[in-house]
Formats: sequence, structure tokens, C-alpha cells
Amino acid sequence: DEPTNHLDISGIGWLEAEISSLRDTAVLLVTHDRAFLSAVAREIVELHGSSLWRHRGSYEDFIEAKQARLEAQGQQAAAARNLYRRELAWVRKQPKARESKSKSRLERFEGLAATVAAAPPPPQAVELEAGMQRLGTSVLRFEAASCTRGKRNVLSGFSYDFSRGDRIGLVGPNGAG
Repeated sequence: DEPTNHLDISGIGWLEAEISSLRDTAVLLVTHDRAFLSAVAREIVELHGSSLWRHRGSYEDFIEAKQARLEAQGQQAAAARNLYRRELAWVRKQPKARESKSKSRLERFEGLAATVAAAPPPPQAVELEAGMQRLGTSVLRFEAASCTRGKRNVLSGFSYDFSRGDRIGLVGPNGAG
């Protein structure tokens, strides 16, 4: 579970090499580290809904195959919904005198209704709005900040003005704090 969370760059490289060198061995990884996953995965098994999907190749191959599968499923579901609407209009139409509705067509309609009900709904856009607003762009400012951990000096003379949207990465050897 999250094997790269507490490793430095050299530790991640070592782990990638070790996992990549394994043959005839299954490795189960749970990770959000896409670069690591791309480096070590030769096959990805996805649990989606109540189905398992097997994808051979890298993480990028998985993303492409999943997108293609979801698009195809969306097109199939849309086609089924359109057919359902036409058939529903036919079912609701009253038969003319001395006519009856085809029993086999009614049975197909019932099966189609079950298929449409089981299909996932079409994707919809979601928009979130935060109620909080900041004046200006500065989020946090450090001026000559210092930090120690026990007797160890972790940070000394650090000055930085963090702005909205900044992406900050702290890099150091494993165990540096």
C-alpha cells in the first residue's frame, strides 16, 4: 500500500528496479504514484462497478484502453436509450381496431427496459464553488523562518511568499525529516 510514500528518489529507483526484475511473480500495488506505476506495471487489473477489467501494458496503455472502453459503453448505452424511447412510444400507442401488439416485440421491450435501467447514467459536469475568498494572491509568508527537530536544524533562514496555486515540493534524503 503506497510503497513510495516514505522513500526518497534513490529508494524509489531501487524499488522500481527490484519489482521490474521479478519474473513469474505477481505484485499487488496500491499507489497514487503514476510515474512509479508506469515504470513497474506490465498489467493492470481494474475493479470498476462489479466487473474486473484486465489491461496489459503500462499505466498509459491502461488509461487509453479505459477511455476507449468507457466511450464505447457510453455509445452503447445512448443507442439503447434511443431505441427504448422509440419502443416506449410504440408500447404507449393504442392498437387500432382488430389489431394487437406483437407479443415478441413487447418481450424485447421489457428486456430493453431492464438493460437501460442497468446502464450507468451519462456523465454530467460537476461544478464546485468555494464560499471563501482571499484578498490578494498571498496565502502564507515566511521571513527568515527556522525549524529544528530535537538538536537537528531542519530549516534555517527560509523566506518565501506562498501564492495561490503554488505547487511546492520538499526533496531530501530518506529520513531527513
